[in-house]
Amino acid sequence: MDKVLFITFNALTEPLGQSQILPYLYGNSSKYNFYVCSLEKYDSVSTPSLVNSVMEYCLQRNIVWLPSKFRSKPKFLSTLLNLIKVGLNSLKIIRNHDVSIIHCRSYLPAFLGIILKKTYKTNFIFDMRGLWIDELLAAGRIKKQTILHRALVYFEKAALINASEIITLTHKSKEFLITNYLIDEKKISVIPTCVEQSLFTDISKKTSGRSDELVKRVGILGTVLSGWFNFEMLISFMQSIKLRWPEVEFHFVTKESSNDILASFKDHSFDIKEFNYKIYPIEREGLAQCISQFDIGAMFYFSESFSEIARSPTKIGEFLACKTPIIINFGIGDTDKIIKDYGVGLLVDRGLLRDADLLNNKIEAMLNDNDIEIRCVRCCEDIFSLDQGISSYNRIYQKLLNFEYE
Repeated sequence: MDKVLFITFNALTEPLGQSQILPYLYGNSSKYNFYVCSLEKYDSVSTPSLVNSVMEYCLQRNIVWLPSKFRSKPKFLSTLLNLIKVGLNSLKIIRNHDVSIIHCRSYLPAFLGIILKKTYKTNFIFDMRGLWIDELLAAGRIKKQTILHRALVYFEKAALINASEIITLTHKSKEFLITNYLIDEKKISVIPTCVEQSLFTDISKKTSGRSDELVKRVGILGTVLSGWFNFEMLISFMQSIKLRWPEVEFHFVTKESSNDILASFKDHSFDIKEFNYKIYPIEREGLAQCISQFDIGAMFYFSESFSEIARSPTKIGEFLACKTPIIINFGIGDTDKIIKDYGVGLLVDRGLLRDADLLNNKIEAMLNDNDIEIRCVRCCEDIFSLDQGISSYNRIYQKLLNFEYE
């Protein structure tokens, strides 16, 4: 079988790796031999069992995994050290095996991909996952026109030019790459973050016909402290729907610190103690059952940031797979079109969030639609299905294997 070297700085022992990396590899492991080099955040207490579990998962599926320990200190030197560690493991694989494709997930792995491609004349996939540099600018982690910013922009262009294939999460970002970087559209594939629907097939819900108790639980899933989540819009939303449903519960399902989340609300002069709320983590095995208890999934981002055209939140597919409609602000990736085409949620702006009567009337109309659960599942199958993602990766691999090195 053809061999694929997969390089990622995302940990396979973390939820993202277990939902957005391993299932894709497993789905294609009967066609290719995968060698995975990743960065893992080892913990002396909890991580060993996770490492063993992932190692066993890979062994059973003919996936070779070479993890490296993630370093966060010293701040700048640690990035270089992480690159070197993963780079050495990648070099070990490519020297000892006849690798046909190097698949790099996100920007820093792509730096290694460029070097390995030029050295070993192997096809290189730049799996972008988003416009990372613009995300850093939006979150205030780097400043525009600094030396670091210019270096990253130069590197981004090099990755785009040298890539044999580019994978992006949204059609909007594909259009941006074609227009602004003059990339051949045949070289770009769109694969949104996908969800393993088999985990949700037995989940049942009833979202219609509950009159005054129409909205009992609202789910806010994943990170809210990234710098990209819009707390002001969330607060407006919470204040507005509580006026009609005073007992509504807000469930923050996250591994982030509850104290840090509460501190963020305090920084926004918002007293969350006046609301019914819960903050808790959930393991992947219990995620579907947890989400199925929610009437609505809510998420708000700083859509003014240009990077949002490339965002494809994993939680969208997870909510829809659980037949849970979503509320999200305009301008996030392809979601405007998806929600309008499939009728699986409500698009909002600041004005609507502050207009409690209008917002709540729209929510009532949405949840009283007897077909909304069917549309949620159909939308997930058409756009966010893991089977679709697996097939797309296989198509890209076959495309590159059928052509000589570029």
